[in-house]
Amino acid sequence: MHAPRPLLPGLIWILLVMSPAPVQAESISIMVVVGHDDPREHMDRAVLARIYRRQTRLSRTRKPISPVNLPASHPLRRAFSKSLFGRWPKEMSGFWTRSYFQGISPPYVLQSQEAVLRFVSHTPGAIGYVAECRIDGRVKTLLRIAAAIPDAENSRKKICLTDNH
Repeated sequence: MHAPRPLLPGLIWILLVMSPAPVQAESISIMVVVGHDDPREHMDRAVLARIYRRQTRLSRTRKPISPVNLPASHPLRRAFSKSLFGRWPKEMSGFWTRSYFQGISPPYVLQSQEAVLRFVSHTPGAIGYVAECRIDGRVKTLLRIAAAIPDAENSRKKICLTDNH
């Protein structure tokens, strides 16, 4: 009589073969942009984070800095926030509530990447971000941020072709 073979190794093999492969998040290059008249040529992430938290509001030449955001639900804003602060935009609401009562308002919100390009290219001191595929001659790039696209239904192609979110 033969001893019964254990079922466990076979079941483990079946589960490994049948389980779906982990989904890898698609990445995108987020470009931090300013107008051509801006004297800065580059920027590091720490300075950018201070500007977007409104802890730095004046340039070295004592001129106002005007950071702009996309809407909190926009996939590029979500990727930017998660990459720069380690938090989603909605997780920053407590920070902005406290800041508001100290007289500090959050960055302006513009509805599209095209609006960011227009605003930044025509407003002295403005700084914003767009997907690399949206860069054109109206602005210059200070920093490239590699970030994961946070939502499975969004893709680099969708972010580049449309601003619908």
